[in-house]
This record gives sequence, structure tokens and C-alpha cells, in this order.
Amino acid sequence: MKRNVTLKDVAALAGVSFKTVSNVVNHRDDQMTAQTRERVLKAINELGYQTNHSARSLKLGRTGVIGLAVPGFAQPFFGYLTDEAAVAAQEHGLELIVSVYEHLNNGLDTFVRKAPQLGADGWIIFNDQPLPPTASLFHQSFPIVVSGNRSVHGLLDLMSTPNTQGSRLGTQWLIDGGNDIVAFIGAPKPLFDIDDEREREQAVLDATDESAILHLKGYIQALHARGRTVDWRYVMPCSTISTPPGERAAHRLLERCRDARIAVPSAIMCANDAVAYGVISAVSQAGLSIPGDVEIIGFDNLPGSQYVVPPLSTIDQHVDRYVSKAIDRLLARIDGDDSEPRTYMLDADLIERGTTRRHG
Repeated sequence: MKRNVTLKDVAALAGVSFKTVSNVVNHRDDQMTAQTRERVLKAINELGYQTNHSARSLKLGRTGVIGLAVPGFAQPFFGYLTDEAAVAAQEHGLELIVSVYEHLNNGLDTFVRKAPQLGADGWIIFNDQPLPPTASLFHQSFPIVVSGNRSVHGLLDLMSTPNTQGSRLGTQWLIDGGNDIVAFIGAPKPLFDIDDEREREQAVLDATDESAILHLKGYIQALHARGRTVDWRYVMPCSTISTPPGERAAHRLLERCRDARIAVPSAIMCANDAVAYGVISAVSQAGLSIPGDVEIIGFDNLPGSQYVVPPLSTIDQHVDRYVSKAIDRLLARIDGDDSEPRTYMLDADLIERGTTRRHG
């Protein structure tokens, strides 16, 4: 019978000490040089070593369970995120539990106070809303990694989602493809309580949290980068960035163009794929062709986006890499890493499908 590969085997092949291999496996990267770490990882791959999380959990008094906390599942993205997190947890030899905090009294604060009773060794918490310094999240005593909220930068480990970068990428691509008017659908409604358009624009550019406004920020940055100004007649709010509000917003935009006798946009950047599904429906109902009359780009690369008609071009923020990195960081915290909080910036790529034309 083939015996299991041990840390001693890895140490012997890499030519390092047992402790160095242990530091690599337990994510204590500051204890070695990058070259040493790469040598150990190469040995791990060659030997096929796998961490036995169950054994380590028993030794350290761990449960082998991690948690994912999300606001809710009204947006399809959170179902996608949860599915990818479950797969990544399994690949790490862990179990995943999921908690929804949106409907709790005081929401996230209540969840943070209850989390230690839920049996997980640590939590990945998704939140993109601004947090006051008194928020429970900043005063908890269990291992966490926060996703999506820039206000925790430097205070907690953060996986920073590329909302602004991705929307900027998509909008610039549409402009560079020859579209004179690029609209945006999915702006937050409260933003339009600011009557002065210059103040409204500055509020967007100053924003650091909330995904809808960060997507709009990327759109505005792209316009500026291409020497254009914001025409707020082509920026449409949604009550939530989901499919029915996206469809209604697109209908309102097309009605506005007709009533005001202004040009219909030849391209639309959407806050996410769910909004884009509604936009596709509204544009098609109006008798316009996609992408012939109107190009559309979403954001998230949800699994269903390749199956809508036409298949949706979208910004991929690589959720699989995102959750795997978050779990790696959480495990390091669970195993006692007390180094300074780290922020990980994720990348984004454009996936071209049937709602955009080939840009040569």
C-alpha cells in the first residue's frame, strides 16, 4: 500500500527544514524568502502532498468548518458566490456553512455577535455597505476575511472586488468600438436626490463602497479617460441591481429617448449580469437588434449568462480565484497568523459573447 506523503518527505526533497515546510503549509509567508517558498511548493506538487485538515482540526481543537455570510440571495451573484465557495472549501478539505444576515434586526451587527455560536472556525463576510467605526465587525474576536468593503482596508483582511476597474474596462471597450453614446443602467436611486449634476458626479467619484455606485464610478472614469462628459439623461437608476428593475430602467430610458427626441444609445454598460438580463428583454421588446442596434455588457459572468439570447458579454471577476484566495487567508488566520491585515486586489477581464460586436 502506498504510504501518505508527509511534511518530512517534502522537506527532504526541497532541501529545507521541517519547520519551513510547516510555515509554507500554514501560510506564514513572512517567515521565508519567496524563492524558498516556491521551492517548497514545487516539492509539494511533485510529491502530491495534501494537507490533512481533519487531523489538524483534531489536534488544534478546530471544527474543520468555515462560514460564509452574505446579505441575501435576491441577487443571483450571491448564489454563484456561495456555490464557488462550497467547491473551494471542499477542495481545501473543509465544510462550509452559510448565513444570511439581511433580514436580521440590525443586520450585520447582529450576525457578528451571533457568529461565534454557529460552530465555524472563521468566517468570510461579504458586505459592500459603508460601516461606522463602531460596527461590530471591527470589534469581533474570531478569524474573518471581509469581501467587497473598502472601508475595512488596513483594519481587516480584505478581498477587494474589481467593481470600478471592471466597469471602466467594459465602458472603454464600448467607446473604443465606435459607440458615440454609451448609457449606464443600475445606478443607485438615492444618488439622484442630489440635484446638482456636478455634485452628484463628485459624490460618485469620491465613493469607496457599495457595488452599484462603484460600477457607476468606473463608467464615469472611462468617459473621462476618453475625453467625454457625463450626460445624466443616459444614466438610469434601479431600486436594486436585479433583473426586473433593470428591465424597467431600460424601458424608461428608451421612452425618454423617444419623448425627448434624443438618440437611442448604441451601447449600454450594466451594473451586473442580472440587470443586463432585464435590459436585453426591454431592448428586444422595443424592436431593436442586439448587438446591431445596441451593444450590452454585464458584470459578474454568472453561469447563466452564456445561455441567455443572445449570450451576454460580461466582465469576469474570477469568483473561483477570489473565494480560493479568501479561504487561504482565512485558514492562515485560523492557524494563528497575527500579521498586519492584508488587502488583495482582484482582476477583471472582458468575456465577449453575442451582445457585443467584434471590435477590430
